[in-house]
Amino acid sequence: MAEGQEGLSPYESLEEYMLTNCSVLMELVDTSKLDGYYRLYPSGFGFIAVNSRLTATDATCVAYHEAGHHHTMIDGNHAKTEARADRWAVKKLVPIQSLIKALVDGCRNGHEVAEYLQVSEKFLYKTLDIYQRVHGDYIGHGKWTLWFKPLMAHDYLADEVYPLE
Repeated sequence: MAEGQEGLSPYESLEEYMLTNCSVLMELVDTSKLDGYYRLYPSGFGFIAVNSRLTATDATCVAYHEAGHHHTMIDGNHAKTEARADRWAVKKLVPIQSLIKALVDGCRNGHEVAEYLQVSEKFLYKTLDIYQRVHGDYIGHGKWTLWFKPLMAHDYLADEVYPLE
């Protein structure tokens, strides 16, 4: 979903997906001190508000987190609800393959990877923390082994480690 349709940003792609497939409207609004929120109304229609004062990158990360609430809401346990929304957002916005691609395409540090993936550095580090909690220190993905801390990928067929020194 993060790559979206041709010409759409990740935010616009999510906005279109949520309205078309989930009956959830997303809008940039002044939410005061909140970065964003999700509401599901008794009619079944949902609403995601994202703070209009956020940068485009931060707005995208918040929007994916709020969409995660729509897709994972089960009970009223706030801590579990937030963690599920975070995991959903991470899987959709920063899949494992995109981390590998960022490294192979020359990103050498967290700032460059975040910029390449169009996410905030804070979201990138949250992503790496979540993946590490779920998978351990690394994950095998096809011909790749991806380590989360430090972030690096190993192509075991070509015996190449990224980022390249």
